[in-house]
Amino acid sequence: MTIANTAYEGRSIANDAVWMTRPECAEYLNISVRWLASAEGRACIPFYKFGHQCRYNRTEVDRWASQQRA
Repeated sequence: MTIANTAYEGRSIANDAVWMTRPECAEYLNISVRWLASAEGRACIPFYKFGHQCRYNRTEVDRWASQQRA
């Protein structure tokens, strides 16, 4: 197996990403990047800070989303 066949080429957000960036997470949840950023400020969605970058763990985002039933 080469690196080109793993996470670097043809990466799918839903299948192999453990950590997502803000735009990736917004796309994954089908919400706007702006809403996601405001949800961070309200501590609504679980996220981690790596320096100045926000990252989202897909498993935790899935768990959070499943609890957001209206």
